[in-house]
Amino acid sequence: VYKEQFKPMTRSLSKQGLVQVLEAYMVHWMMSDDQDTVRVLLANRSLLMDVLPHWQNLVGFLQGETKALDFKRQQTPHAALADASARRGHNAMEERYSFDDAHGIIGGITKSFASYWESECASMKEALIAMDTRHTGRVPLSRFYGSALDTEWRFGESESYLRELGALDETNSWVGKQVIIPNYIQAASNCIVSAPHYLVCCVNDCEGLLGEIEEAVGAPVAEPSELLAIVGNLSSQATLSDDPPRDLKGSLTSQLEQIAAAHGGRVPLHGRLFAQWLHYA
Repeated sequence: VYKEQFKPMTRSLSKQGLVQVLEAYMVHWMMSDDQDTVRVLLANRSLLMDVLPHWQNLVGFLQGETKALDFKRQQTPHAALADASARRGHNAMEERYSFDDAHGIIGGITKSFASYWESECASMKEALIAMDTRHTGRVPLSRFYGSALDTEWRFGESESYLRELGALDETNSWVGKQVIIPNYIQAASNCIVSAPHYLVCCVNDCEGLLGEIEEAVGAPVAEPSELLAIVGNLSSQATLSDDPPRDLKGSLTSQLEQIAAAHGGRVPLHGRLFAQWLHYA
């Protein structure tokens, strides 16, 4: 980014220059260094805000990280020197930034960005839940696309792509095609960053639930009665709409017992059937 903007890496930057570097870096990072796309977006601000609808919020996030560095230098200079946020002889009141400063800010942003992006994931989940009037964890495909036509910039994936993602339920001819909410939220299309070695995606709520179950059971398999007692008292979010946990009696109990019957009387915690059961529970 420094080279693209003809900024010498040995020269300090003003706050405006630093923000220019940070913004350009974020576009590179979020577009997976697709040079052609990056070039077009950086040259067209309005197009950039269309492609990344929350761009202004992201810019605010960058500016907040820069202000945090300024605050540390001014209020806790010894701590800033200790972690290399400041240099000896540097005037803390002068807003000048080295290449190392920019590198440090970017490191902090990339590490904390997942938690920042999770608020967008929560907003997406709330929008989908509002469309799920039958409380099945599914949204009719027509309603899904209707929201995109009205106000939502999201929810525009093609039917074939939703099918490929495993987010399209086509089993009920009476209700019609439906988008499976948890599968859609976890889809690759909702990963804001796709780097060569990692992805920044929405948190999988089921991982927290399964983690509690694993800790309570302490084994890879468990009896249905044990699982029913544990799942009924989970402290993590139990449903998509944050409602109280569902009553596990009746069909949910019999389904879990069927899974156990097919595996020698115990339920494998990391199998596909238990994962599906947990979605409904």
